[in-house]
Amino acid sequence: MVFIVEQEEISVKEYLLRRQHISHRLLVRLKQSGGIFCNGQNVWVRHICRRGDRLELRFPPEVSDGLPQENIPLEILYEDEALFVINKPPGMPPHPSYKHAQGTAAGAVAGYYARRGIQTQVRALGRLDRNTSGVMVFGKNPLVQDRMVEQQHRGSIQKIYVAVAEGVFAQTEGMIEAPIGRKEGSMIERCVSESGKTARTRYEVLYQRKNHALVKLYPLTGRTHQLRVHMAHLGHPLAGDTLYGGSSTQIARHALHAYELHLPHPLTEKMLYLQAPLPQDMRILIDKTEMVW
Repeated sequence: MVFIVEQEEISVKEYLLRRQHISHRLLVRLKQSGGIFCNGQNVWVRHICRRGDRLELRFPPEVSDGLPQENIPLEILYEDEALFVINKPPGMPPHPSYKHAQGTAAGAVAGYYARRGIQTQVRALGRLDRNTSGVMVFGKNPLVQDRMVEQQHRGSIQKIYVAVAEGVFAQTEGMIEAPIGRKEGSMIERCVSESGKTARTRYEVLYQRKNHALVKLYPLTGRTHQLRVHMAHLGHPLAGDTLYGGSSTQIARHALHAYELHLPHPLTEKMLYLQAPLPQDMRILIDKTEMVW
């Protein structure tokens, strides 16, 4: 990974921490591995760089600790030296767990990396739960991970979901502002609660059918189960979402899809617009009933 220094004189440490926003943790790793080079020469963090110098970071090879390297077909939406983006199908767990040791997105990505000689850990930048489909992003090195965490904190990453919600909407768009907390007595379920954390979701109805609507959802915060809880709170639980009051008669999982992701590229800052096509089960569901408006 290469940077061209634009300052007249600046130490490697200051340039990486202040100009490139590398974390102290990552800087220590680079120091320990001897992975910092200026104009091809290995240097310490106290080295003074000058305008036009070529500063290169070389990350040591990594392996995905404990992850099974699975040969599972992936729908790849985007790939370069920094990012690997897939369209995760519904029903695929994001990572191994006690109940789902195999058949995971992380295992599939680990297998993909191994087959192509990509020596890095599997770093999921934000997770989709097992039954949510759509855009899932992986960073190929620790700097990308740091940058994307910073972008999330700045609010420069926009996530857009598409869902099939039950009922007929009185308004075609609106804002849901309702705090979310853990439901008493449950380790999984969340609910709208005055003692919960601030949560905001904007919604837009795309198509209204007789019993369902295709809705675009814009999460402005990132609480667990936020979209599912907010839609249920609005009186329109997601189709298939039995945990929050939806019916599973026409679809076997909650009808939620991570449709778009807009983000500045973590290295170049060029805007990326990533989109995952709507899955077949949601297409079938929305086409089942007659249009209302």
